[in-house]
Amino acid sequence: MKIYVANLAKYNECRLVGNWLTLPMDPDDLQKEINLILGTDEEYAIHDYEAPFPISEYSNPLHLNQIAELDQYVLDRFAYLVNEGYDWDYAFDHYDDVIFYEGMDIREVANEMLDDGCFGSIPDNIMSLIDIDRVADLLVVDGYVETDKGTFHYQ
Repeated sequence: MKIYVANLAKYNECRLVGNWLTLPMDPDDLQKEINLILGTDEEYAIHDYEAPFPISEYSNPLHLNQIAELDQYVLDRFAYLVNEGYDWDYAFDHYDDVIFYEGMDIREVANEMLDDGCFGSIPDNIMSLIDIDRVADLLVVDGYVETDKGTFHYQ
């Protein structure tokens, strides 16, 4: 995750003072970097970012740093909730409730669920008659969401 932190007072004076910061980083080093950007000023703004979820210009860089420290699997589930419209605090408290089928499209998830017996015991002679596209459609209706990272489910 990368953020461009700018000195808001200087920006309001039509001067661009800021720096790209790559997160995560040591919290003390992050605070030092922010202090260097601000100097004697107090307000910052995040004017640009590279992250898997939207970041407000007034987001707290220290909070972002904590999020960036999450392992990729957790971060993907967190980002999914934020991209679905939940606020960061909610997403941080509920990412464990998200099922993430990493790298799998909705049809692959449907096949895996059938193979794992999630729909009960289905005899082999009937399994070949099941329309996997229809099962995938039903999963979408049930709240499964396919993304470029995989398929997510949150209830």
